Amino acid sequence: MKASVKSKDNPEVFIPGLDPGMSFLPGGQVSPAASLDRKTEISYLKSAISLPQTVALERMMQRSVTERDNETSIIFPSFPVVVENFSFRAGLPLINGRFVLTGASGTRIRNALAKSHGEAAEAAMHERINAARAVKPPLIPVLQDQSLEIRGLPFLIEARNYYNYYHFTSESLIYLSLYKKFGLTGPISFFTKKGNEPRSYIRRTVEDFYPDLADRVTFEAGRMQHARAIIPFNTRYYYHMTGPDVMPDIRNGQGKVLGRSSEATEGMKPIAKRSRDASLDDHRSIALARASDIGGPFPKRVYIGRKSGRDRGVSGEGKLIEMLARLGFVEMYFEDMTPLDQVALCRDVEILVSAHGAGFTNMLYSSPGAIFVELSHLQTARHRFGDFNMHAAASGARYIHFFADHLFDDSDRVPSMSDDGHVGVTLSDFAVTRLEACLVDMIEADRSPVLVEARWHFDKGEYEECANILADSPMRFLHSESAYMAARAFSAVGRIAEAKECYLAALRIQPFRPKVFADLLRLLQWHGEADEFERHLALFRDALPRQARTFEDSLATDPTRSSALSQAAGTT
Repeated sequence: MKASVKSKDNPEVFIPGLDPGMSFLPGGQVSPAASLDRKTEISYLKSAISLPQTVALERMMQRSVTERDNETSIIFPSFPVVVENFSFRAGLPLINGRFVLTGASGTRIRNALAKSHGEAAEAAMHERINAARAVKPPLIPVLQDQSLEIRGLPFLIEARNYYNYYHFTSESLIYLSLYKKFGLTGPISFFTKKGNEPRSYIRRTVEDFYPDLADRVTFEAGRMQHARAIIPFNTRYYYHMTGPDVMPDIRNGQGKVLGRSSEATEGMKPIAKRSRDASLDDHRSIALARASDIGGPFPKRVYIGRKSGRDRGVSGEGKLIEMLARLGFVEMYFEDMTPLDQVALCRDVEILVSAHGAGFTNMLYSSPGAIFVELSHLQTARHRFGDFNMHAAASGARYIHFFADHLFDDSDRVPSMSDDGHVGVTLSDFAVTRLEACLVDMIEADRSPVLVEARWHFDKGEYEECANILADSPMRFLHSESAYMAARAFSAVGRIAEAKECYLAALRIQPFRPKVFADLLRLLQWHGEADEFERHLALFRDALPRQARTFEDSLATDPTRSSALSQAAGTT
């Protein structure tokens, strides 16, 4: 059942510190200030055959990197808070009838509002948040009740569902660390919407990571009501509701205050993409300590496959596994491992490759500098990009998105998430070869001697030698420049099919290179491939309209410039 907010009882957003019903536990100093962590190493590589989708992907990623401003990761602390008249209905956690924006439920509540009432409902929520910030709500009060029974109140943890490993671990399980940290003693209830039964692996994660708490845990589904209870409260949304007197401003590298503009939506997005809950780090420490006695031995290079029958398969997986085996990778399945074994594997791994999926939650347990390569595509980038940023930030892993093609019949269309579902990944021969080049580059600390030698011959005008070196080496597809060098070498010695392949590879890796487009088009025109010429000229116009017009003008005024062979070894 989807969470809904019906017009007849549309609740308002709860403002902590302003609205009654929420208090910090007595004792101890509470500081809700966010902190800044190390830079998160998140990058992406492209290998899709579809040039239009590569152009769309590159545009999206350039915007995303700008918006994310991921110089550092922001850590928002969480606290157990005592709540009065707490209820859960229609998928919404409520205090005195007002919905609470915190942790896992915060974004879902916003989405529920938008789906049920459109922009007006979300605008009303933002209006109340902005109005509250204007009157400067005080810090959440500290409960005056000093009785020992307070810490024995029920501890309630909201869950999206009881079957998704990513959501349960990242948004719910982590709060058991908060329970331990603050010395709580009461019963623990995970709760979610009606119709959810916990999968066995969900129960197993609780038992493996928190064996001392497992007998206190119950899993509830459906409506609930508590006159008084304790819930975990994360301060990310609280930051948007308060001023710097309660939570100091967060500033980007240029000194701009983030997340406190008059447009609340504008401020919430970049904060969400580059932040994480402090309890995620606490849970990581507990999980690693629990797995400290598990020594393996575990392989250092791993490909995590998916069991047959699962959604989102990988087309071309056979060639992928064959290539990875040559580089010393071992195929494994998280489904065959206990939660603690998964932690130990990711703790010890140096490079892990897998298709996008909940298994990347385990990046949380990796050692700093470990490389996690996620195989995905444009559809995933549009709908799921950023899901695992917090895990990479907490562990210090290098998180690399490797974008390929969709496992979808219509190669010219990006699948709709609502109509077509989340589709699998297709790895072309080019994608597998490029991934091999990138992995070799990661493994070889002294860079690739193949490219050094090829460049030496190319710069001396020895194109035959350069072409022969690169012909059978995956390193020609390491980056756009190496593919472009190979294309010009092949073209200069008359190996036209290989030249065309490498020009296209250079554009698939980096589509905004007018010189590469121009040289490819001259090659196609010179060899009479009119249809291919027109198709790629249209792509040039779409990607770089001004440079495409300049190119067309040059052909009109000097037709001899269409000779690809005379231009092949020209300057970049």
